[in-house]
Amino acid sequence: MRRRCRSRRARSRLNKSRLRRNRLKRSRPSGETAEKQHLLEEQKQQEEAQRQAEDKRQAQQKQREAQEKADAERKALEAKKRAEEQRVAEQKRTEAAQREAEAKSRAESEAELRNSLAAEEHANQLRSSGALVSWLSQITSRIQHAWLRPPSARPGIQCVLHITQAPGGAVLSARIESCNGDQAVRESIEAAAYRASPLPPPPDPSLFERDLEVTFRPD
Repeated sequence: MRRRCRSRRARSRLNKSRLRRNRLKRSRPSGETAEKQHLLEEQKQQEEAQRQAEDKRQAQQKQREAQEKADAERKALEAKKRAEEQRVAEQKRTEAAQREAEAKSRAESEAELRNSLAAEEHANQLRSSGALVSWLSQITSRIQHAWLRPPSARPGIQCVLHITQAPGGAVLSARIESCNGDQAVRESIEAAAYRASPLPPPPDPSLFERDLEVTFRPD
């Protein structure tokens, strides 16, 4: 009886010893398995390093792109600001030049008007003084001296002669407006006006008139 018990215990210890050895064998990888695991770990580490490097590169690329975009926007704003400043400056210069031109034009117009009024007043004073009548008398006398009396001319001839002259007294045209003489008399008076050219100048330039009417009375 005692032997049986001892035999059972021995077999039990042997089985337990075998189980421990099997467990140890399973828990200890072979040399080849360890190498594979080491390579896998290195591969994972390399892949992780590559991923991190790629993430870093992409982050840097995004940062550069963002910086370039910001720089471009800043430059565009600066260019727009400069263009607006130039436009405003040019507009101010244009407006200033326009105001200056308008002021100059007003001053010239006012000066011209003053001169015109002064000349007209001076001419009126000369006309009132008899200077115009004296000048017209000189013209009439010049024409009468140039007149060749036709045989049909009767005493008491009175004709109104319209004369157009250029500056300097050159007669441009002469025509009878009204006359109590015949056609020969009319034509002779018109011819005398042309022969009298150039007409006497006025005593003052302000008295000059392009169109004149003189009364021709030879007797």
